[in-house]
Amino acid sequence: MSITALSELISYTRAHAGAAAHTMAAFVGAYFENADPQEIAARGPAALFALANSHWRLMATRTESHGARVRVFNPNLAEDGFVSEHTVIQIVHDDMPFLVDSVTMAVNRNRR
Repeated sequence: MSITALSELISYTRAHAGAAAHTMAAFVGAYFENADPQEIAARGPAALFALANSHWRLMATRTESHGARVRVFNPNLAEDGFVSEHTVIQIVHDDMPFLVDSVTMAVNRNRR
């Protein structure tokens, strides 16, 4: 992601995240730090903020154990603040690198 696009996204986040603006801006910056710049350029800051905020909310949900929190959904504007032609898989787990690699391989194996 270019510095300009990342700065714009962080500015947007600070303006729209309310009381959590500082924390969310840091989260959003880290969330998209290694994203494909062309993919990011195809979306606006509002959609990117909504996507990261959705994952943030999943991370904030309480669970009874230390297991993974998983959300698989087809986003809609009213509920999620963004739309996508793709199904979204969000995962929160302590061992994210291993889990993300495993889920990515499973999804790619089962693509239609």
